[in-house]
Amino acid sequence: MIVRTLFNLDNQFTLGEVEVKLLPGIPLLHIVGQPDAQIREFGLKLKSALRTCGLQWPQGHQIVVNLRPAHFRKSSGGVELAIALGFLALTGQLSDCVVEKMESSIVYGEVALNGRVYAPVDIGNVLRSNLGEILTGSSDAKIRDGKWLELSTLSDPETQLRKCHFDWNQFWQEPEFPDLELHPEAFHALWLAAHMRLNVLIAGPQGTGKSTWANALYPLGAPPDVREIGELQNMFGDSVLESRWRPREVPHHSTTPLAMIGGGIPLTPGVISRAHGGLLVMDEFLEFHPYVLEALREPLQNGYVEHARIGERSRFPSRFQLIATANLCPCGKLYPGKTSGCQQGLTRCRTVCARLSGPIMDRFDLLIFSHEWLKSGHGRPWSEAREIVKNLANFARERGPVPQKIPEWFGKLEHSHRRRQALLRVARGLADFDSSREIMPEHFAAADTMVNNPMRELRQLFA
Repeated sequence: MIVRTLFNLDNQFTLGEVEVKLLPGIPLLHIVGQPDAQIREFGLKLKSALRTCGLQWPQGHQIVVNLRPAHFRKSSGGVELAIALGFLALTGQLSDCVVEKMESSIVYGEVALNGRVYAPVDIGNVLRSNLGEILTGSSDAKIRDGKWLELSTLSDPETQLRKCHFDWNQFWQEPEFPDLELHPEAFHALWLAAHMRLNVLIAGPQGTGKSTWANALYPLGAPPDVREIGELQNMFGDSVLESRWRPREVPHHSTTPLAMIGGGIPLTPGVISRAHGGLLVMDEFLEFHPYVLEALREPLQNGYVEHARIGERSRFPSRFQLIATANLCPCGKLYPGKTSGCQQGLTRCRTVCARLSGPIMDRFDLLIFSHEWLKSGHGRPWSEAREIVKNLANFARERGPVPQKIPEWFGKLEHSHRRRQALLRVARGLADFDSSREIMPEHFAAADTMVNNPMRELRQLFA
């Protein structure tokens, strides 16, 4: 008798099979195929459950269970129900109705000593995986979306179909933010970063509004993506839904590389995975440990972080928008055009700025110098930026994906592939603002000024 089930491999559910066979011998349960301790202990539990439900343990036969595929260690409490139903079907103690449903479903559940069947705590993650119809037990967990077959006890003659649907559109709540006025340049960068989800580094003196700008960005943009929220729930549970909006993580600069990136034994996700699908704000960016800064390079590029230990490998999704703020000098007064008057000395300033390595700077789409925001100018209300972002999102949905190429004049310049992609994203955002389906030359020219000129200014800061 073969029953389909699920195994937990690298925090991902993998389809597998439970093969059950009776052989002459002492009536014991033998499980092979690299089961973990929880699965190996199921023998006594199954014997108690069968007796309570009035079912028979085999006489003069041993139960041999093979977990397939056999090349990795099995870790999943949901295998218990598959083993129990496989044995009952093999010995003719299961109703035809349940046998029919079992053969067409993926069996995933836990069995209690009294024979009752329960859904594992991760049943919500299983249903979100959409691997097929699930046969399980009753659940105390809050299941928002899904359809499954429920079996109350091992002796039940039939299953019950359960359904639930959750209206995510009614669940989301846009965060409130005071309608403050922003400098025109800060306002322009705000809606552009929100619309295109750009990674931005804001550098400048203290008191210029860097942290306020980062906070103003969070409420903007489209509602969370349900698929990304599901991935977050798989890693951290329903606690990620408390904000009822995209996740936002603001780690302190003393956060360790292990806490930031994840890892350890057992392998666990870190802060950057908690920000998956949302915003990661790193205030005082240059005060973080250099290992933390350099470890951001791969997740920003790939959208995930992969950990490997002896005999174990896990990949955690980590697609986030990075907003970093930094003072370029310990005195907090240094910016392009003003390199004098520092009480710390230029040598100390160079040491601080040296933490901005070329590869990590290449991951930022925009570098913004906030000292420009101190200049007088007619302020723009934050609420206007919210309306702009919503209109741009509607326009982007209407235009759909439009293939774009880097202009020939920019391709001849000595820029990295990431700078070219940053130019393309910024130019696309500027074209959307002008309701242009195609990116025009003037959009590329304006994007080049925003993307590359500040980088040149930073390199020439101590020239």
